[in-house]
Amino acid sequence: MRAARLQANLTQEAMANRIPMDRATYVRNEQGHAAALLDTLILIADAIGVSLRSWCGSPDGAVVGVTSLR
Repeated sequence: MRAARLQANLTQEAMANRIPMDRATYVRNEQGHAAALLDTLILIADAIGVSLRSWCGSPDGAVVGVTSLR
């Protein structure tokens, strides 16, 4: 998350405002102290202008760390 945010030239505050999420919660997610929900990952991908698949995807097209819900 941090690398993607920095590549988009955004501060933590700016990213949190784009999602929208309070900065403290965003920081906990970015630092790995809390697990980001799929909805949050989609919002972050949108905020930095990439698809979730291209940001989190593996070479076989699966989204890394996301399992299907059944």
